[in-house]
Amino acid sequence: AAAAEAATALPSVAGYADVAPILAAGLAAKHAMDAPPLLVYCAENTPQAADILAEHVRAALPDESSAAAMDDACFVDTVIAKMSGLAPAADGLAPIAPGDPAAFLVEAFNRILVGARCPDAAGRTRFTRCIPVFTEKPDLVPFEAAKLYCHNAGHATAAYLAQLAGLTTMDQLTARPDLRVLIRRAMVDEAGAALVHRYAGVDVLFTPAAMAAYADDLIVRMVNPHLRDSVARVARDPARKLGWDDRLVGAMRLTLDAGIRPRALALGVAAAWDALTVADDTPRPAAPSLRALWPAADAATAAQCVDLVTAAQAQLAVWRRAPVSTPWDLSA
Repeated sequence: AAAAEAATALPSVAGYADVAPILAAGLAAKHAMDAPPLLVYCAENTPQAADILAEHVRAALPDESSAAAMDDACFVDTVIAKMSGLAPAADGLAPIAPGDPAAFLVEAFNRILVGARCPDAAGRTRFTRCIPVFTEKPDLVPFEAAKLYCHNAGHATAAYLAQLAGLTTMDQLTARPDLRVLIRRAMVDEAGAALVHRYAGVDVLFTPAAMAAYADDLIVRMVNPHLRDSVARVARDPARKLGWDDRLVGAMRLTLDAGIRPRALALGVAAAWDALTVADDTPRPAAPSLRALWPAADAATAAQCVDLVTAAQAQLAVWRRAPVSTPWDLSA
């Protein structure tokens, strides 16, 4: 109740139902004691996550009279591109907590974008931001799209292709230029070009040269050997990542909207589908099962996506027949 800033960093926005009652109770107590307002940073890799959390908290407030407590809260979205993972504390790293066997290992990159702090009609805000490294943007939506559909889609594509190729750590991709070509096509020629098409003029990022530089920097960081990142960690939870609005299929849809055929992204989806069916040991045809993951999909776009993924599956089947260490023939 006395906090001025808080943050959520859950696996997905599905967890908001669990934390909303805690935040609601704190806001009600804050309002009753006339404490400083609360700024909440939402870091769940979902566009408009702040609006979703705000609705959950509003619904969890104990009674109508405490609804005024929402005036003491500002929920803002974030774009956090910092890559990190879990590593054994035995490797000489500081443990997460005393006696904990795990440690956080984080890259040096430290640029975090956040949404505007609920300004009033005159542009003023009551909410104090005490973390100076954050960069505030009046409209975070284009940058959220770049994070989800270029960064996250590219990272997932890299992991699922690496998994198919028998790699176990992300830095092993440095020895597979064939896979890096596919990853770059997905990020620059497809998702990146679609982002430039949609958001041209918003920011210098949304120009062909800047978007290519953004993607190239991400690829270098993805394969950083000092991060010790595992393919399994990046590839986890394929069912969520195959969602209609999530990184992989969402990037395909964005690319199709721009008039571009997302063949490299479709390879990422096909590889993710392979990871999912291997995980639950029930291989299924792609078309009907992918449609089951997309209950809100429009039929025409879903059909386009399924056709592309089906073709990608056939291509992956050709490449997988070669010995594990053999580079994939991208002309095939």
